[in-house]
Amino acid sequence: MTFCGSVPWGWLSRIFGIGGGACTFIGALWGFGCDTDFHDRVIFIYMMIFGGTMTLIEFYWPNSILVFIKFYHNYLGRGLFMLFCGCLGIGRCNNGMPHAMGIITMICAFYFILASPIAIFGLFPEFPIHLPAPLCAGKDAESTIAPTSAGTATKPPPKAPVELKVDDGRGAYD
Repeated sequence: MTFCGSVPWGWLSRIFGIGGGACTFIGALWGFGCDTDFHDRVIFIYMMIFGGTMTLIEFYWPNSILVFIKFYHNYLGRGLFMLFCGCLGIGRCNNGMPHAMGIITMICAFYFILASPIAIFGLFPEFPIHLPAPLCAGKDAESTIAPTSAGTATKPPPKAPVELKVDDGRGAYD
């Protein structure tokens, strides 16, 4: 794990990631208790799916999902997605809980947005360039991102290309 003084950067990123996902999910659950119309209920369902997925990805990265959301592999992509999810909860309900959870999600998003230039330009040498690997590195997670000794994540080397066999018209493959 990478430290700067006494700050473990990987755990800080993980806390903000889990916090943003959990707040999005809780805000959506709380929103179902409000007297809202069908449109708002559909948005609360989206928020539950997004919040649950954000929280799940901090524990386990299934390749079947992450091939579709590659932007979530870097700080800026994760921050902008959290900012979007935080904005969904604001103004949807007459009680304050979805608003509060949306604001907390947006605070978590600003951590990732501000961490992006720090990681890209190396403003703090101790700051990891990549997001930390998931807590439960399963078979799929290890093939996507492999943790290094410094606590950051790096992509494994590409696999060798597969030779394709072409039909030559005689019914036999070369």
